[in-house]
Amino acid sequence: MYAQRMEGLALYLVGDATPIGWEGDENMRQPCRMQEMLPGIYFWSGLLRHGNEGFKICKGNTWNGYHPSSPSLEISGNGYSYYTEDDANDWKWNPTNTDWQFYEIVFQTEVSTLDWYLKPEDFNSLQPVDGVISVGSDYDLQLLATMLRNNVNGESYNVKLTADINYYNYNEGYLYGLGLTEKMPFKGEFDGQGHTITVNLDSYSTRFGLFGTVEGKVHDLKVAGKITATNRNQTGGICGLLKGDGSKIYNCISEVEIVDAQSGDGTIGGICAVTYNAASIENCAFYGKINAPNRTSNGGILGWANNGSSSAIKNCLVVADINWADGVNFGRNNPFIINSYKTTASDETLANGQMTYKLNNYVSGGTDWYQTLGTDAKPTPLYTSEKVYANGTLCCDGVTPKEGVITLGNTNESAVDPHVFGEDGICTVCHAAGQEPTLMDGIYQIANKGNMLWWAAFVNAGNPESCAVVTADLDMSDVVYVPAGTADNKYAGTFDGQGHAITLKLERSDLNYQGLFGVATDGATIKNVIVKGSVKGNSYVAGIVGGSNGGTDGKTLNILNCGNEAAVTAANANGAGIIGVNMSSAAHFLIKDCYNVGNITSGYESGAITGWTGGDKTTIENTYNIGTVTNGEGDGFIRGGGNLVNTYHLSASDAMVTSGELCAKLGNAFRQNIGEDAYPIFDKTHGIVKEITEAGYATMYVPDAVDIPFGVSAFTGEYEETWLKLNPLTDDVPAAEPVVLKGSAGYYSFVPATGESKKKEVSLYDNYSSGQDLTDVTLTRNNVKVEYHKTRTNAQSPIFDGECVCLYPDNRIDITAGGRTIRRIKFTFSDNYTHAPRSGNYDFIGGGSYDYGTAEWRGSSNAVILINKSNSNGFRIYAITVSYEGYPSNVEGNVLKGTAEDIEAAGKYILAKPDGEPVGFYLAETGIIKAGKAYLESDTGARVFFFEDEDNATSIKEELRMKDEEFEGAAMFNLAGQRLSKMQKGINIVNGKKILK
Repeated sequence: MYAQRMEGLALYLVGDATPIGWEGDENMRQPCRMQEMLPGIYFWSGLLRHGNEGFKICKGNTWNGYHPSSPSLEISGNGYSYYTEDDANDWKWNPTNTDWQFYEIVFQTEVSTLDWYLKPEDFNSLQPVDGVISVGSDYDLQLLATMLRNNVNGESYNVKLTADINYYNYNEGYLYGLGLTEKMPFKGEFDGQGHTITVNLDSYSTRFGLFGTVEGKVHDLKVAGKITATNRNQTGGICGLLKGDGSKIYNCISEVEIVDAQSGDGTIGGICAVTYNAASIENCAFYGKINAPNRTSNGGILGWANNGSSSAIKNCLVVADINWADGVNFGRNNPFIINSYKTTASDETLANGQMTYKLNNYVSGGTDWYQTLGTDAKPTPLYTSEKVYANGTLCCDGVTPKEGVITLGNTNESAVDPHVFGEDGICTVCHAAGQEPTLMDGIYQIANKGNMLWWAAFVNAGNPESCAVVTADLDMSDVVYVPAGTADNKYAGTFDGQGHAITLKLERSDLNYQGLFGVATDGATIKNVIVKGSVKGNSYVAGIVGGSNGGTDGKTLNILNCGNEAAVTAANANGAGIIGVNMSSAAHFLIKDCYNVGNITSGYESGAITGWTGGDKTTIENTYNIGTVTNGEGDGFIRGGGNLVNTYHLSASDAMVTSGELCAKLGNAFRQNIGEDAYPIFDKTHGIVKEITEAGYATMYVPDAVDIPFGVSAFTGEYEETWLKLNPLTDDVPAAEPVVLKGSAGYYSFVPATGESKKKEVSLYDNYSSGQDLTDVTLTRNNVKVEYHKTRTNAQSPIFDGECVCLYPDNRIDITAGGRTIRRIKFTFSDNYTHAPRSGNYDFIGGGSYDYGTAEWRGSSNAVILINKSNSNGFRIYAITVSYEGYPSNVEGNVLKGTAEDIEAAGKYILAKPDGEPVGFYLAETGIIKAGKAYLESDTGARVFFFEDEDNATSIKEELRMKDEEFEGAAMFNLAGQRLSKMQKGINIVNGKKILK
């Protein structure tokens, strides 16, 4: 005869030899709950290992229960022992194996024994293939449940359902639910592939469903059957608890009947009982029943959103038979609800496709919801059904009916007008669509705001590694911009703003991950861009990147030379200037040469540069902030620690900012015209700041050593109160008048000057052979490079006809000037109207403007691209004249010292011209350096003046000091043109270059 059953009292294995350890919360003990197979006979299977104390059998949520009859009984292999029931906690069973091994434990109250069986071969029989675990039967699903409640290493799994499953045979919910507790959740991705799991489960713990706790994604799954809540609340049709930022249940249907005869707070959800963090439920339907007449505080989709609007319910539908004391249509505690509906089974729009069309946000052929009309009585998010199309004549947005009435069907029979794009790249009809930018060498050329809209959508549509450059400043404040990069398409390409500013006006306090980029990950490089305007979001909000999500060892998320000048507001967590959050500390950040001057406001956990760094995974270098930070932590610069190198957290009024001191400390990445610029910026036409430590300190600059710009010989500094203007010298500088600045100690801006603009004509005559195909051919003349390409593979090739270049539709010309800034391009076309271009035939990439009347392009760009349009006529080009700037002065030039009074010259290098020697710096053994003259304390890296003859400009040139043996076999001459066998002291001509020995 069996002993009396312990009604309503559960037994658990508890102790450091078990997967749950010394857990006191009965809900958290569920993975080690013993199943009552027969009255008085309890069974449990799972992993055990040797612990400091072992394990005992505890009752309910108490520490009272059963232990061996002798102290600290070691177990191994197969065996049994008698047990004793009392409150003593010092006697335990303890396995001898130190690694986790799979045991079956049988507890029999009739004979007071505990039996154990070591069966390692029975565990983990579901093995992944190519990283995927396939589940195709009820037994497979039971094995998966066992794996999850013994997931001692917290592993993530990628699971795919391969068949419909009836889970009737495993009706003990406490044992066969998936991911029973927060400590033993389902981690990873569960893809139902459109299949159905039919359940009959009893809930013995809170937050229960087919899945207990999910920390990941569940999608494309239908769950049917029945779940009965026993002595617990918080039951969900699919999941008990969905937790973690980015965790999601999507494209799922619950046809489950939830039965709960208890009273009070039920927190029942048709899809999920509770969400934590920024989790979401999207494209889901609850078509089941809730029979809980005495339960309150329930939701048709979600019982309780613990973090309020951080959780979202999007594109969801409730058509259910509900009997509860009270509840809400979708979710409690104000989750963010988007485009969701609750209706009754008699609603005609369910069967005729109109509800599907609404759930797809009125997008014809949308892929969030499907319905095979005439077969499916209701919409379904499972892709096993057909798309629904709105047929008729639609405007260019593909949504708005243009005329007449649309009809819904499963075939696409609509006519959609083409977009008409304006100069800003925005459609002039729908005012929403952006124009596809030009693709050049695999990189998109973003020239206007329409291009930026298109490219961001392109990234988010499954092209996260797309690369782009910005060729002009963009004002996005009057368009609806969706940040590039999502949780599903994390940006991992290279984006180069090329120093341009992008003005945003993002006001989505309901959405996470807001910024120029939404979500980026390791492998991405975002550089040379400035964000202005305002950015508002819910959590993870910043000017440059909302945040990261995931990471890859060996790769880095690089944010380089980026500035945020936008006001940033995060309604909840992690507002910042540069990047909002390193989610789960998974990514590896390198933030270098960046700044924030925008004001940062956040509900909590904000930072000027980032709201969460992820600790040592982040390096921040040469970066500053002068913006205000509301609700930051510590000093407000960053949260989370990290490797900080040469960083500054100041206020806009600090003297260090306005005086130029900050710019000087940041080095050559930043510029500032002191007295004009309120803070350091990236504009290379502004001054580089250096500290003058004594009166008479001077700097001499080096122009290009190969091609000296017209009119440039040397530069002198013109003192203008707080900064230096560099003026090019066009006359020879006598040796007796060295270039010396006299000024007071302090911080000075050295503003780069450039030589006069050069004009180079590139004649296209006699450069090619007659009839030559010019596709991918490059011509270089006088630093100007002209390249010819086709923008369409099957386009006619550009050719040389013996006199000129013939450019056909879909041909392209790329023009550069060796890195210099191009200011003007003059084209010489055919005089014959038939062979000349007509207005509107071609476009330019690279900014600037073009005059068809004079055939001149004017602007400022390092690269100018002419694209002949597809609908253009061909035309002939005889010459291209390019005007470009000379090289800017080298702001890394050598530093000279000067003196305000006479000083001893001994031991110093002075500028002189000894008899028979070239002008240079020579070591003085005696003498006096007069006030106002220049000197060096070392000859290392010195620059010298040189004079070739009176007709050539004087220049400051880098000294090249090399050993004689390095010139062995070289052609060497002196300045008189005489051949030398070895270098002489002074200036030598070696292989055509001037070398100082």
